[in-house]
Amino acid sequence: MGQSADQSKSTKAHWEAVFRKKQGNEVSWYQPHLRLSMRLFARAGASAKSRVIDIGGGDSTLVDDLLAKGVQEVTVLDISSEALSMARKRLGASAGSVG
Repeated sequence: MGQSADQSKSTKAHWEAVFRKKQGNEVSWYQPHLRLSMRLFARAGASAKSRVIDIGGGDSTLVDDLLAKGVQEVTVLDISSEALSMARKRLGASAGSVG
């Protein structure tokens, strides 16, 4: 079953606080490049013409790697607007091409 409205607010508040206190590379799950994910995309036959949505992507560098491979249709979703803001700053001008 889904979360209640109070649980959803609490979850969002938690992730906003995490990304207000820490930079993306300071969290335990940080990796500068998501090599395994990129290998899995390649194995699945993904190409520059593929459409990719990274759900829960936050400040992950997966979007950077996908853009570097020429993927033009990339969307990143996350509950934390703080994490998405950090990703936009890191991507700079490239952020405009991400949904």
